[in-house]
Amino acid sequence: RYTASDALVFVAMSLPATLLDLVPFVILLGTIFGFSGFLRTQELLALRTAGLSVIGIAGLAMAAALVATCLVVPLEISARP
Repeated sequence: RYTASDALVFVAMSLPATLLDLVPFVILLGTIFGFSGFLRTQELLALRTAGLSVIGIAGLAMAAALVATCLVVPLEISARP
């Protein structure tokens, strides 16, 4: 007998692993959204005028994504023993 409460328990138990599967896409979308905000307010132009290269800006974005990924790895390990 599989009841609605059993289904809710199953979803609650599998939700952390499912959310962790989505983290790389969330980081990517956050980076794209951040860059679009910078582009809309001309902050990318200000960074380029300040002497930062396109590769430098991309490196900063990659460093932020790497930090976010490193914060998620312990959660990934604990969600899937």
